Amino acid sequence: MHRLRMRQEGKIKVPERIRFPEKVAPPPPKQAPALSQKLPGWMQDMADQPSLMDIVLPAGVTLVLMGLAVFYVDANSDGALELLLACGAGASLYFLNRKEGKFGRAFFITMASMFAGLIVGSLLALPLEGFFTPQTLGNVAQSALMSPKQFIVVVSLGTLWTTSSFAR
Repeated sequence: MHRLRMRQEGKIKVPERIRFPEKVAPPPPKQAPALSQKLPGWMQDMADQPSLMDIVLPAGVTLVLMGLAVFYVDANSDGALELLLACGAGASLYFLNRKEGKFGRAFFITMASMFAGLIVGSLLALPLEGFFTPQTLGNVAQSALMSPKQFIVVVSLGTLWTTSSFAR
């Protein structure tokens, strides 16, 4: 009681944070990113708001691989398209692992993305089959821009780029 009276009389110095706790400002609430307001809860952990370099660098690698698949590699060459797809999967795995540092998760996301791209590419190639066949105009035959295999690889590379840039 003696110490309480001394403190009330001002004879004992009490720190300001203890004497006036209401003056201490609480820490500002963390602002949730705008992305979390648009996505459901289970997707918030998977989606990322990438920096410009997280988009441009994988896009450059993917565009080079797509260009090789369309313009350089012959559709009938043995293993060339598969090699480009494997390089795309490796690049996607590298970029995802570099971003998060979780190899197992990056591997799973890359494989799921590659298989999803193969399935979507195959399903899109079926209705577009007439686009892939060479057409004859008079005596001049025009070759098709790409084969169905090349189209499937390009779609798969696109899905790999999307996940390596926008997945977490």
